[in-house]
Amino acid sequence: MEEREIYEEFKKSFFKQIYKVKNKFSDYVFLCIGTNKITGDSFGPFVGNFLLQEMPYQNNIHVIGNMNKNISYLNAEYNIKKIYKKYKKPCVIAIDSALSNPKNVGKILVTNSKIKLGEGVGKRRQEIGNISIKGIVAKDYSLPYYNFYILKLAPKEFVINLAKITAKGICEVNSYIK
Repeated sequence: MEEREIYEEFKKSFFKQIYKVKNKFSDYVFLCIGTNKITGDSFGPFVGNFLLQEMPYQNNIHVIGNMNKNISYLNAEYNIKKIYKKYKKPCVIAIDSALSNPKNVGKILVTNSKIKLGEGVGKRRQEIGNISIKGIVAKDYSLPYYNFYILKLAPKEFVINLAKITAKGICEVNSYIK
């Protein structure tokens, strides 16, 4: 699938999900999950960086998590509690790396369901978000230790490019979130 097709498909899917919840929330929080210590897990933090650079400021749109302030499996629950204390009716849009079957690698999947943190590497699954955006960075081998190894081997430029496409699509759809 070409970059333009990935972008258009993501933008269309993200628009659909945002449109469904458009009037149900007062704030939109992009929770960019991952760590800069593992290349394949840095999709979320890269998206956070790009959003902070490119997205015009709006009172009701917030970005949490970037390359300097990682939202990891360990601190995600704490950050979620902070979000619900700080914002009255937040729509949490969880953004994270994911593993999938080979035909999905390189795609950006959007659903109106929670992200299950740690699923690909066999950790206890925390569920986060009203909408999830998953950047598929590699094949899922269904072996937690091997999947962890695969995340370390994901090409950095591939992950960065997927994050740029995601941020660009979010920024374009951004005007509908107001």
